[in-house]
Amino acid sequence: MAEKNRLRMETGKVYGQEEGSMSVGRGRVKEMTGRFQKTVELSPEAIFWIEEDGQIYDVNPQACRSLGYTREEMLSLFLWDIDPYFHPRRWSAHLKNVRKDKKVLLETIHRHKNGRTFPVEVSATQVSFDDREFHVAFVRDITERKRAENTLKESESRFRILMERIPNIAIQGYTFDRKVIFWNHASEKLYGYTAEEAQGRDLLELIIPENLKDHVAQEIQHMGESGEPAPANELLLKRKGGTAVPVYTSHVLIEEATQPSVFYSFDIDLSNLKKAESERSKLQHELEQSQKLESIGRLAGGVAHDYNNMLGVIIGYTELAQMKLEGSGLLREEFTEILTAAKRSRDITQQLLAFARKQTLAPKTLNLNEAAEKTLKMLRQLLGENIELRWHPKEGLWPVKIDPSQIDQILTNLCINARDAIDDIGRITLKTDNVRLDQTFCDRHPGVRAPGDFVMLSLSDDGCGMDPETLESIFEPFFTTKGVGSGTGLGLAMVYGVIKQSNGFIDVSSEPGEGTTFKIYLPRYGEWPREEEKNVGDGVAEGQGETILVVEDEVAILRLTTKMLEDLGYNVLPATSPSEALRVAEVGSERIDLLITDVIRPEMNGRELADRLLSNYPQMKCFFMSGYTENAIVHHGVLDPGINFIQKPFSRKDFSVHIRDILNS
Repeated sequence: MAEKNRLRMETGKVYGQEEGSMSVGRGRVKEMTGRFQKTVELSPEAIFWIEEDGQIYDVNPQACRSLGYTREEMLSLFLWDIDPYFHPRRWSAHLKNVRKDKKVLLETIHRHKNGRTFPVEVSATQVSFDDREFHVAFVRDITERKRAENTLKESESRFRILMERIPNIAIQGYTFDRKVIFWNHASEKLYGYTAEEAQGRDLLELIIPENLKDHVAQEIQHMGESGEPAPANELLLKRKGGTAVPVYTSHVLIEEATQPSVFYSFDIDLSNLKKAESERSKLQHELEQSQKLESIGRLAGGVAHDYNNMLGVIIGYTELAQMKLEGSGLLREEFTEILTAAKRSRDITQQLLAFARKQTLAPKTLNLNEAAEKTLKMLRQLLGENIELRWHPKEGLWPVKIDPSQIDQILTNLCINARDAIDDIGRITLKTDNVRLDQTFCDRHPGVRAPGDFVMLSLSDDGCGMDPETLESIFEPFFTTKGVGSGTGLGLAMVYGVIKQSNGFIDVSSEPGEGTTFKIYLPRYGEWPREEEKNVGDGVAEGQGETILVVEDEVAILRLTTKMLEDLGYNVLPATSPSEALRVAEVGSERIDLLITDVIRPEMNGRELADRLLSNYPQMKCFFMSGYTENAIVHHGVLDPGINFIQKPFSRKDFSVHIRDILNS
């Protein structure tokens, strides 16, 4: 112990603690060592001189303050008394490292006199004095730094957890050579790769459009060089398995002084948005289609009433003329052509009304197989010998409710369309089936109102097919790919209107050179008809002297109708207006068996006139006729129950049969 004290006295010279007088040469040393001693005493770092056996040889004042000991107490301690990590065995290894590297920087723990521990940073070196080695340690309290580091780590941990768990935003971290270093749960869900599978992948592997890969690579390079983030944009990226997903992506640049810069991509899945935009576009298209329907409906309604009246006159008088000339052969061919042209004009008007959903329907519960089979012979004649018509009916087909005449219209127009798409020789396949449509199907087809059971009627051809632009327009009125004079462009528009009016929908698929398939879906109707439809036969039904009141404001039609009825054997009371009809009824006859009136009347509609007359003639029956009906006798285009109606223009035979059926009922 005396020897250690002597050495402390000697090393004290380092602090300027010399004994005795100094020579003039040593005066300079005294001045310098005094300054050094002052520096050591004022140092904010704790300084320790430690002997090879681990005992503390000397300390500066800061060391005493940091640990709470006096200098005398400190000089009696060993290193492991103040540093619980440095036990004797570790101390020996530490000395070897310091001798080898000359200087060692490390972090450890010091223990205060009161037992409290705190983190320190130690810079250790070896010094020699008087043939002895001392271990000198410069110690800095890093409690605040560690607290800040821990706070930063906690913040980083919370931030990482947030990025990992944030829903609906796929976050990836990339180095500037585009390699994945971070991949959160939302990225796993969006792209299908686990974080392990994604590590090290190149961002460009996810990009689908080849022409965008170079552009994205250049943007990333520019971001790394300039420090400016790349602009946010939309990209089409690739999921695991190859499926595409549209995303909106933006970037955040992270620059750190001690680590390579990275950037983070924040991707938002646009699939639902794109789907909504597509559905909105379809709904917009349907709205525009509906507006076209309304416009055409108003036009067709206005034209049809007067136009059909005139056609009725042409058809009626042509038939009467043919009757008078029957057997003579005179002008037979000419009148036949007139009648054919008039009926063709009538069909065009009916197509307009069908597309605009302004037809008056008399729907019946029927078997679609039976209704289609009735038209097969006519369809085969229409198609000719070069086109094969195949028929595949589904057994046990569910019933549907539709106007039977509309089945003929649908099949005829679809077959004509298919025939024109086939180059000379080909095949048309017609089939039916029961289908159950779910919500997924409804989501993909906005025209389907709700899931449920439907009867499907499909017609496929092996013709030239259609491109997407043509498919977009095929149901628009007056749209046609045929040459001038070869079609009106109303056939498919009529089919569309008829199906919509019957609460169904139509789906079309086609590819150029691959043919076309039309699928018509009609809702299943739960009840089969109890009675079979009446077969009216082919002849004209004669009258039996019944009295018929005819009300028609178009004089030509009134004259024609009166003449037709009188020729059939009826007693006719003609009137040009509802008020005249009421006067004629009061004085003209004690009995009126049948009222025939146009639905649309200037003073009162046909329904109101019938109600007025029925109070005086309760046995009277009513027969409505019109070229265009309003809601007087129909609701949503369907005849009210018990209403007898005939669409203008009509033939003499149809007119006579309807009247006979009404009077006999």
